[in-house]
Amino acid sequence: MNKMLFLFAPLLLISCGKFEEKFGRLSGDTTTVHLQAGNASPLAALELYGRIGVYLVGENGNPFSTNVFLRDRFETVSLQVPNGSYRIYAVGWDGDNSGACSNPVNCSPMQSQTRCTPLSGHLVTLSGGSATVPLVLDDDSCSPTLNSVFSEGASALTSLKPLHVKLCTSASSMPSCTGPSSTNYDVKMEAVGYVRTGGNMQVLENNTFQIGCATAMFSTPGAQTAKNFPTGSPSAAHKPFAYRFKVYSSNNATCTGTLLGEYLFPVGLANFAQSPGASTTNFTYDNSAGSHAAVYLKGPF
Repeated sequence: MNKMLFLFAPLLLISCGKFEEKFGRLSGDTTTVHLQAGNASPLAALELYGRIGVYLVGENGNPFSTNVFLRDRFETVSLQVPNGSYRIYAVGWDGDNSGACSNPVNCSPMQSQTRCTPLSGHLVTLSGGSATVPLVLDDDSCSPTLNSVFSEGASALTSLKPLHVKLCTSASSMPSCTGPSSTNYDVKMEAVGYVRTGGNMQVLENNTFQIGCATAMFSTPGAQTAKNFPTGSPSAAHKPFAYRFKVYSSNNATCTGTLLGEYLFPVGLANFAQSPGASTTNFTYDNSAGSHAAVYLKGPF
């Protein structure tokens, strides 16, 4: 039997003045969306201490999209969006099931079993007043064997592959990689909060958080992580996932050294799978072998 969790989002109409000052008038009035994972299941595995990402993608001519992250199914988060039609997707991670905590290292964000909304998401229309949107998350919808908004499809697996981070020297030609040979590096992995208006994306730093720090990055092997990224798919109608990687000149497991490079993946990882030659990034999701997906970051290293 699939394990399911229901999220409830009460939607309340409020004034749009301050929102318009920051983002401009997009589609009239705005709606305040209160998001909280509900108490539909007492199962500990569904506490989702590995975070929950919720993505609102504008539909039917609505140019606005945004996202928000919940620490677990007990947190309530509110955000303000223009009225209109939205396709809503959500992904939750079990994490290490250690309980709620403020330090993301201890909570294992974006790690362990994933739970997702149906592949088509949930279509809602915000027009003011009050509404409730029930979102159902289950493990089958996250299946990496399916080409969907969450993944481009792969061989038979039980969950999304964790990520393998590789650093490549400036002399590398993608997708091959010649790694640094003598100096250690740290790579900060981040889930990016954003707002999009049409094709323009603004990173929201206060809604962007560190997923983890890949350490001891030297030579070709790189660093294998336990982070299960929904990669997105180049052929999907919606590409809501955004990630950022920052390379630091240190090996102290804290990602606090000198910043050497920054790499933004604004439309998911899978959209950067075809980037040979002079490109600075590449992503590979091996359909036949290997336990990890791989992201390649080319720098001056």
